[in-house]
Amino acid sequence: SRGRGDVYKREVTDQVHVFELPFKSRRITVSQMWHPRMERDPGHRWLREQILAICGVGRSVMTKEPV
Repeated sequence: SRGRGDVYKREVTDQVHVFELPFKSRRITVSQMWHPRMERDPGHRWLREQILAICGVGRSVMTKEPV
């Protein structure tokens, strides 16, 4: 089956090696937190979007609730 790594690997084929795990694994929750002043920072926004794309998470599950 195709995993998220396959999607990322296409983007950086010569830099990343992706291997299937030799065992079943549990789902991993990825959380991002940042200071409110970074909300509109272009570089920080770009990084957050990259993480979302790699993890295969759509914007619909993002929340902006303060921690």
